[in-house]
Amino acid sequence: MAAQGAAFAGGIGVGFCLGVVYDVLRVVRHRLRLPLLSGALDLLFWLAATAALFLWTLTVEGGLMRGYTVLSIALGSGAYFLSLSRPVLWLAGLAAGLTGRLWRLITAPLAALGRRCKKIGKILKNIFLSAREWYRIRQMTREMDAVIRSPGGRRRGGGRHEDQKGGAHHQN
Repeated sequence: MAAQGAAFAGGIGVGFCLGVVYDVLRVVRHRLRLPLLSGALDLLFWLAATAALFLWTLTVEGGLMRGYTVLSIALGSGAYFLSLSRPVLWLAGLAAGLTGRLWRLITAPLAALGRRCKKIGKILKNIFLSAREWYRIRQMTREMDAVIRSPGGRRRGGGRHEDQKGGAHHQN
């Protein structure tokens, strides 16, 4: 009878601990609103709960899941949710807020460096785009000069041209 009472009290403790883990994961899920995180955390919780229950029943009950074992785990988690869930949620939220602030403080230099690199990247992009345009203009000018120049190095058509009024002006 004493062994069953100890197993019942242990079941209440296991249920209580599972409630705490569930609330902590609930805070993480609420703070980190990522698309697949909710399902992943639920899966993680149920895998951990299954492993904890298996190991607990293996060591305490010899691997047997009895009715009073299930009842004790349900009573432990129910007692947790009725008594300490709100304070634990508040403390977990506070810890998550402090962790978030600490994380932002630690990563602030990296974020500033990233913003600075982005600005430098935009400036370099503009410089290289304009340099590419200047290169194209220079290439077109050289090609046009090559077409205009004769093979002997002289310009075709002479150096002087007459305008419509009969006056002469130099081509350059």
